[in-house]
Amino acid sequence: MVSSIILAITLGNLPAERPAGIFTEQESTRLVAFWNSPDRYRSEDLNPAEPFQPVYSPAASAWLHQMYKQRDPGQPLIPTRLPVARQPRHKEWDTYIDTQYNQDYAWAMSVAAWMNADLSQSPNEGPVGRPITPTPADLKALASDPPSFFLVHRPQKITVSFDGFVAIYEEGVDVPRKYPFLRSATGVVSSSTPPSANELTVLARQAKLPEILHKPLLAVAQLEGGFDTINTYDTGGISIGVIQFASLTTGRGSLAQLLQNYRSSHPAEFSTNFRKYGIDVAPDGRLSVIDPTSGFENSGSDAVRVIVQDKRLTAIFQRAAKLSTNFRTAQIKLLARTYNPLALSIPVTLNGKSFSVPISQIFRTEAGIATLMDRLVNRGTIDPTSDVLSSLARENNITSISGLNSLERDAITRLAYRHDFLSVSTLSQPTTETGTERPSNQIAGSPTGNPTQAGSIGRRNEIQRAPDESVAPFDPTQSGRVASNQPKPADPKAQPPAAVAKEPTPTAPAGPITIPGG
Repeated sequence: MVSSIILAITLGNLPAERPAGIFTEQESTRLVAFWNSPDRYRSEDLNPAEPFQPVYSPAASAWLHQMYKQRDPGQPLIPTRLPVARQPRHKEWDTYIDTQYNQDYAWAMSVAAWMNADLSQSPNEGPVGRPITPTPADLKALASDPPSFFLVHRPQKITVSFDGFVAIYEEGVDVPRKYPFLRSATGVVSSSTPPSANELTVLARQAKLPEILHKPLLAVAQLEGGFDTINTYDTGGISIGVIQFASLTTGRGSLAQLLQNYRSSHPAEFSTNFRKYGIDVAPDGRLSVIDPTSGFENSGSDAVRVIVQDKRLTAIFQRAAKLSTNFRTAQIKLLARTYNPLALSIPVTLNGKSFSVPISQIFRTEAGIATLMDRLVNRGTIDPTSDVLSSLARENNITSISGLNSLERDAITRLAYRHDFLSVSTLSQPTTETGTERPSNQIAGSPTGNPTQAGSIGRRNEIQRAPDESVAPFDPTQSGRVASNQPKPADPKAQPPAAVAKEPTPTAPAGPITIPGG
């Protein structure tokens, strides 16, 4: 282990957290030998003719996220659209940001062109300095100066091959303009087709998921991906699966819970698909992995960092999801346990009095359930459902719990998050006109938890509210470069790197110019 620590220090990867210590020295030695065998890992320029490219800066994305949160307190950030400035002064801030954004892009383009022309060998020539427009004083006081919105990076195409499984990943994911959720310039997204209705039905029945959730889950899955879709570029850290179970930056998110459940129900299979390759969950609930290069064990936030950087570890998750029916079923089981909106009760104010009402008595159609599931999956809460229903009840003079089920259509309209499920013809839709009461026959799902807490799920404290930094999902319409599982013929000129590239960091003096390992 001492030699592993020394190597980690040499590579600049000394962990920030104490390792969990769940892997033995023998396992570490075996894994380093396994992952560094010939043909396991191959890296080449994604754009051979112009290897250096301008890429959107994760630091600037994080700055935007924090700025929006401070500028518009209490307003959730929705991954599919940018927040709208509500005050004239905030519109002026947006104009400044757009100006600096465009300047940074033009600057990064010129630097990339200079580097691609190999002019770095000339001592008398260099890229122009980054033009900076002064930050408005009040914006600077709120959020400080923004970092460069673009940096220069050398994106790689990486092929991982082990035990008959091959995956190809491409760095430099294309994201929407001023996207506030990007956190890694070397992160990747690998998509897969969302499950078919037949496949999902079979797995959902194996997992004993209530029938009423089958179609809503399929509809929400269209926004997330398939069972083996993986994303390592945004605030979720590592996200995988039909609803993108996420590690979060701490390594303690729902992804860790998914692995624990899979290990508990199928220990031998878990060992074959995860532990064997260097991934496990510590007793304290943190992800823990063996760095394939150094052999050092990393846990929690360090494990997330290593998995994002080293695509050999990324591929382990995809392989398990592709090959294991039990791992796919585990995804459905965890969804049923923690992301079922019908298992919630919320407070609703009627005629000045607060009542605890089961969601299943109000949202009785698949469109309504999908609307709430979309919020629950992406944000960990169905807020502001309680406020919306209380407002609708007041507007429509609803004074009894039995009358709330007539508000479902209007509630869906106001609660639409990433998609309007009233437009999905395959889902059952509300038909009753607003304000018309109907009998309330409770359907699948039983209210549990503390009914006075909006968004409480299952047993008290079983899951926590989503952190303030919301998790951006995989969006098939904004996926950018997507990996393929079919490798192309090997390029004889491509050479495997001595070590996996670390996250690019800015270098002086011209600005944030980075290369792998920089």
